[in-house]
Amino acid sequence: MKVACLFGSLNRGGAETLALDILNESKNPEIEFICIHRKRGELYSDFKESNIPLFQMKPRNRFDLFYIIRLRRLLINEKINLVHSNQLIDSFISNIVTLFLPIKTVLTFHGHGLNYKFLQKSLRWVALRRNDLNLFVSQSQLNFYKKRHRFHSHNQFILYNGISFSKFDISQNHDFRKELGIAKNILLSGSVGSFSNGRDQLTICKFLFLLNQQGVEFYHIFIGAKSKTEPQLYDQCVEFCKKNKLSDKISFLGLRHDVPEILAQLDSFIYSTAHDTFGIAVVEAMAAKVPVFVNDWEVMLEITDQGKYATIYITKDEQDLYVKFLDFLSNRDKYSKKAIDASKFVRDKFSIERHLAELTKIYSNILNP
Repeated sequence: MKVACLFGSLNRGGAETLALDILNESKNPEIEFICIHRKRGELYSDFKESNIPLFQMKPRNRFDLFYIIRLRRLLINEKINLVHSNQLIDSFISNIVTLFLPIKTVLTFHGHGLNYKFLQKSLRWVALRRNDLNLFVSQSQLNFYKKRHRFHSHNQFILYNGISFSKFDISQNHDFRKELGIAKNILLSGSVGSFSNGRDQLTICKFLFLLNQQGVEFYHIFIGAKSKTEPQLYDQCVEFCKKNKLSDKISFLGLRHDVPEILAQLDSFIYSTAHDTFGIAVVEAMAAKVPVFVNDWEVMLEITDQGKYATIYITKDEQDLYVKFLDFLSNRDKYSKKAIDASKFVRDKFSIERHLAELTKIYSNILNP
């Protein structure tokens, strides 16, 4: 079978990173991938190095009919059997391009679409009914869509995100504590995630204030970009830390490309979500054998086996997080053992190898019903 992965741009994002891992890890001779994109981006060279055929097709405007014709011709010439999209607009384009062709269409939903405007809502309505299959990255995400949208359940399927855990097994060449200028006896905690409405870093800042009042020697890092559309979310956290004299105990590092190496050097990982659909950062921290603290959002319970492999605290309750973190400080060995078990759990359940095996079955079932 021959599959075309359709993208808008090749910028660094969860869907693009997942697709790149799939292309790099896929060793199944039964599947041949190509990648079609409209714009280049940060990951363009990485996609190029994957040795997967890469095609750039850019429309001249929103109503470029020749773009549709060229894309349709490319799919025919490449003898594509299936088009896999990760955004609503790409899904809509694939539905138009494959009209009256024996080519199947698949879309992976990565978010909840809480802030969709009329056009996005319309594209979602079409996608839920027109695609041969829609994939959801967690059971909780699918449950969310079922409660709010009417659609046929026969063409909806859950496929957890897959993570290439080989990047967590690299040797540690960089002393991150030395970079920060902190001693080895200082408790080093961290959080990973962009400062967007899907996260709640302010609750973590409030928790760190409580920890500081207790006199605990710690240093915390926030890894994640400041949102261009919601800069106030980042600014609120920075201002809170300044106002409460935490600035010398906290660093806002922005984007980092060495997250796996950093995670392996943390003593704890703290996460607070507002409406994540999966939680890649949480799974990566668990894979790195770091004790994880995460709020009781539905999908976080799902990916931690109802809290068996992480410490769950009440959403937006920094006091509850504080109490549970004090228990961690008093029982470090117990939490370390739990973190080792958690690593085994996620490396089996959310590996890129397992994702690829499931994806292969899904493709085969669509093409050979």
